[in-house]
Amino acid sequence: MSIEPPPIPAAGIFPPDPVLQKFAAYFPPNVSFQYILKRLLDISQVHPLFFMCDPSPQLESVELIDGVPGLRIDDQLVFMAAPTYAKDPASSRVTRAFARCVAENSGGRLLDIPELNLEILEKPVSGSKEYLRDLESLHRAIILYSWLSYRCGGIFTDRTLAGHVKELVEERMMRALTEFSANKKLRKDASLRRQIALQKQMLEEKRLLAEANIGTTDTDQESLPVDLSTAENDLESAGSEESSASEEDFEDDENAESNEDIEDDENTESNESDENDKHTASKALEQ
Repeated sequence: MSIEPPPIPAAGIFPPDPVLQKFAAYFPPNVSFQYILKRLLDISQVHPLFFMCDPSPQLESVELIDGVPGLRIDDQLVFMAAPTYAKDPASSRVTRAFARCVAENSGGRLLDIPELNLEILEKPVSGSKEYLRDLESLHRAIILYSWLSYRCGGIFTDRTLAGHVKELVEERMMRALTEFSANKKLRKDASLRRQIALQKQMLEEKRLLAEANIGTTDTDQESLPVDLSTAENDLESAGSEESSASEEDFEDDENAESNEDIEDDENTESNESDENDKHTASKALEQ
């Protein structure tokens, strides 16, 4: 924070919605909105203190809905700003299905859209890549549905149900990732990637500190966290084992002592009976 940030040479801008609406009014209704956007970006001129932002995300979003008839310019602007993912075929199909619902002004209930792969929630959880990919696609679709429900509330009305489905998808994704990481090789690869990323981060921090002429010391080292609960459990289990062992030894000693006392009593009684017999026999001989 003590370093003065470098001055910003230029700022990125993008044509706002009113400009796009006015520019689109010069073209016939059947002209592709993607073409209109490209044409506007080609003829735009900006001051040297500004530059035009990369329009690739907007162009990809507009390309998905260009084939949907009946969409107004306002609706196309909404989908242009929506969180779409054009690289996933399943997400692209869902985006076009949502655009058709907006164009027809109906059919926006969550369970009435066949492109949503809700059946994946009924399958058993597994760690396969296909299962995870389907869950990710459904998660993106649910996020897009929730996003559109705030802008097209009269069409996409199942916002509460979408939130519940989103929680179910996230719960299955966590379980699938847990089962997927149960593979020893995959855990080892993930640990190696984390170590490489940590080393790169440390090297980058050292480079930034060296550039800022800030000395670093190696005296402060972070101590690894110790899981005391495990140790306490081990001590408790060891103590219980020792106490049980001592109790068993004590019971054995008591049994042994009682057995010895019984044997001594029996021996004493037998000796006394022998002496009495001898005394009786001696008296008989004297008589």
